[in-house]
Amino acid sequence: MLSHTPSIYALPGRPWTAPGSTFYRVFVGKGDALDWQNGARIPADFPNGQGHTLLIVEAATAAPWTKPDELPFDPNHPLPPLGGHYGWGFTAVRADAYPSWISGDTDPEVLIKAIRRSSVTADEVLGSW
Repeated sequence: MLSHTPSIYALPGRPWTAPGSTFYRVFVGKGDALDWQNGARIPADFPNGQGHTLLIVEAATAAPWTKPDELPFDPNHPLPPLGGHYGWGFTAVRADAYPSWISGDTDPEVLIKAIRRSSVTADEVLGSW
C-alpha cells in the first residue's frame, strides 16, 4: 500500500511527515555515483574512494517511496533544495554506506564535487564535513 511508508524510507523521529513518500533520494547525471547512462564499477570508478562521494541525500521535497523521483544533477546548474527537516543542513549516505550530516553552509562547489565520484579529494571532504 502506497500510503504506508516502510520505516527505512521515513525520516527518523518523523515517520508520518509525508505518508507514502520518502525524502531520501539520489542524484542522477553524468559522473555521479549512480550514473545510469555510463554505469559505475565499485571501486574502480571511484578513484578517490567511495567515502568521498554522496550516494543518497535527504531532499527538501518528498517523492513516492515506491518510485522515488531522482534529483537531476548538472554541475553547471544550481543544486535542488536539500534537507531542512532537522535544522540547517541535511543527512546523506556516502557511497561507502557511511551516514553523514552535511551542514547547510557547506560550499556548493564542494557539494558538486562530492556528487561527482571522481572529482573530490579527501582534503576537500574532510575540511568541510
